[in-house]
Amino acid sequence: MSNERRDAIHKLQALAVEERLAHPEEDEALIASVLDRLEEIEDRRRRAARRKARSIALGIGAIGALIALTLLIQARQA
Repeated sequence: MSNERRDAIHKLQALAVEERLAHPEEDEALIASVLDRLEEIEDRRRRAARRKARSIALGIGAIGALIALTLLIQARQA
């Protein structure tokens, strides 16, 4: 990369920083928006984890019921 190009990039970066410092309310709004989005994503993950746990619990309960039924049938046949 040439020195002229590097200098131009640095100048653009400096201008971008100045612009952002001149309008901090935009950064605050952006941060709030990102935090809201992260919260939504976390809520979705929590709901999915609860659904998965519920499905596993129902599966374990069904297996337990089958075992109990099998034992009951075996006890009657004995």
